[in-house]
Amino acid sequence: MMSFVLAGRDTTASSLSWFLYCMCMYPDKQEKIFEELINMEKLIAKRDGNTNETHGTVVSYDDAVISNEVISKIVQGKKTASNDGFGSNFIMVAKKFADEVMTYENLQSSCLPYLHSAIAETLRLYPAVPRDGKVALEEDILPDGTHLKAGDQVVYVPYSMGRMPFIWGPDALAFKPERWIHDGRFQPQSPFKFTAFQAGPRMCLGKDAAYLQMKLTAALLMRFFRFELVPNHPVEYRMMNVMTMKHGLKVNAVARETIQDS
Repeated sequence: MMSFVLAGRDTTASSLSWFLYCMCMYPDKQEKIFEELINMEKLIAKRDGNTNETHGTVVSYDDAVISNEVISKIVQGKKTASNDGFGSNFIMVAKKFADEVMTYENLQSSCLPYLHSAIAETLRLYPAVPRDGKVALEEDILPDGTHLKAGDQVVYVPYSMGRMPFIWGPDALAFKPERWIHDGRFQPQSPFKFTAFQAGPRMCLGKDAAYLQMKLTAALLMRFFRFELVPNHPVEYRMMNVMTMKHGLKVNAVARETIQDS
């Protein structure tokens, strides 16, 4: 259990950083995720009969409405009399959204196919573990006929594999969540093609937990904020066991409307 938790800490945090970077670079994809979340709210509201005549979102935010000006000041780290109660107020809003919309069932890929696809696409281009290797315990033969001796090391590079046109097509370098969606549903790829979570007997045990954590966090961020990369901020990777950002990620968070009209 300790290995399970520790192995997923840095990898999940790093992946979310690269996800936000991709959202900043492709704002149209960011808006599609936001629209998907709003549509889910409205569907749940219609199902449960929680809509009112003015707004179509499932969560009634009336008791926790926060002005965009107040949210913006908080994001900038400014404390004023008007936002003094922001902490408890905003937590109330986020908690209602998480409790009533971001349930375990609604976080599945079938309910949020575009969000799931955007995270998978991020991991394709920016895998948390960019380079990995295995050691042969005994003599073996690879599928292509390569002979291995006991003790030989085989290294593969998910970072490079995710950018190879002969694997992903001529648009391999493009951030394109749509490549994962067929007939409106998320279509997983072979783990031997999409190697972010390894494959075979060594498939990552925390794969589903990682997706769940990333989708919940990403959904909360995308629902209430729009992100823009700080101008001239350098974004480079640091090649280590986990692919982190060399200079971190500096973004501007712009508050969205808390309540969306139906």
